[in-house]
Amino acid sequence: MSRAESQCQGAVTVRAAVPTDDESQDYFGASLADEGVQAVWLSVDNASDVRLHFLPVVTDPNYFSASEVSRLVRSWWRGEANASISAALVRQEMPEAIPPGKTVSGFVFTHREGGLKFFQAGFAAGGPELLFRFVLPVGGVAYAVQKVDFGNLYTPDMIEQVDLSTLRKKLEELPNCVTDKAGNMPGDPLNLVLIGRGVDAIFPFIMRGWRLDEPFDLHSVYRMIRAFLFGSEI
Repeated sequence: MSRAESQCQGAVTVRAAVPTDDESQDYFGASLADEGVQAVWLSVDNASDVRLHFLPVVTDPNYFSASEVSRLVRSWWRGEANASISAALVRQEMPEAIPPGKTVSGFVFTHREGGLKFFQAGFAAGGPELLFRFVLPVGGVAYAVQKVDFGNLYTPDMIEQVDLSTLRKKLEELPNCVTDKAGNMPGDPLNLVLIGRGVDAIFPFIMRGWRLDEPFDLHSVYRMIRAFLFGSEI
């Protein structure tokens, strides 16, 4: 909760945080990361007079229900502990309905990612859908994109206002591939240009199921070895 970020839209306030793999294991009593699952904590303060309905499919189009996570983490060696883990998962799942004037909290179970967690929290309220966009750091491996200071990437004198035709002309003048630091050895082609304001340009991809890869660590290696030995999915 101390790391949670908060956003408000009208009378609705949403707080969100991503537990680390270790925090998640301590809390639920089983390693969700071993199954490629990442819990996202949400708290919703509905100070409006309208009942809200949480839409987990907006956060992750292929999200896991609590019962699915329970089946994934169930192990024969835990014995009776399986029941308490299952109960904790179901009890802590984000409620579907948020009554007017109430605050509720819980977890939505998403696919595991590393570096940064781009996600949306969506709610139906009888009118236009309420969307809250978050970009939260994920403990563990840092990705290269996190080292870029986008706010100071260009100096003010390097930024100019251009119309669409001028923009196309300038894009055509760009090199068609990346190079080494000396500018000699060509590398991967440059074939994608995003135009938008900050992270807003990323979220159309998020809405279509794109996400950052999960880190290559003991949890992901464990699933690869298990899939190889038993012919299961990673």
